[in-house]
Amino acid sequence: MVVAPVPAGKSFTSGVITSADKILAVDSIENIGIVIVKNTDNKWEVYKAIYSTNDVVFKSIYVSQNEPKLPKFSTVMIKEVEKEDGESVIKVYIADGQGAPICLFVNGGFNVNNIPEDYLRSNAYFPSSKPRLQKTSGNLKTQQVQYAYRFYTKYSYVSKLSPLTNKIHVIGTNRGIETGNAEDTVTDIGIKLTITPDELANKIFDKIQIFRISYIRPN
Repeated sequence: MVVAPVPAGKSFTSGVITSADKILAVDSIENIGIVIVKNTDNKWEVYKAIYSTNDVVFKSIYVSQNEPKLPKFSTVMIKEVEKEDGESVIKVYIADGQGAPICLFVNGGFNVNNIPEDYLRSNAYFPSSKPRLQKTSGNLKTQQVQYAYRFYTKYSYVSKLSPLTNKIHVIGTNRGIETGNAEDTVTDIGIKLTITPDELANKIFDKIQIFRISYIRPN
């Protein structure tokens, strides 16, 4: 029988954790438990305990991409719950003595096994490219604008902010010729942004947040 965080009054069932797996760490918070094992492939694996009405079923949520240096292996697990829009966000921090702690988000169906371990340790993805800007029809007011963006996954990982674009002038046109406008005047100009995520961003994130800096007056 595997030792696991099982609440009182519930039984333990598991088709994934076996007697061949070595338990490295066990902990729980609220209605979620976490078990870290050294599996039969000599990698450490993280299981989430799902508490149902009558029993506890364990689901694998992460397998390390490198074999642990077991003589130095020392796992510490810290968890916190953050409330966002009424939902619980559960983070698991794992320190294995081989670098910065790994941060995992264990709620929801988010799959971290395709994410490079270096990112899980640093949580620091930097978008390298600026948004590409193109003027189009719209109703922006006269101003100068710059844009940036960041990627994110709801209740999960957030990238750093991208580089800012150069300033672009929003000035009204008359028969295709830019004309001067008074301050705070609605123009016929809009801005179209094009952002192309790279392969890593597509693996980690599924949403994007746009930032605009508006300069109403020069300087």
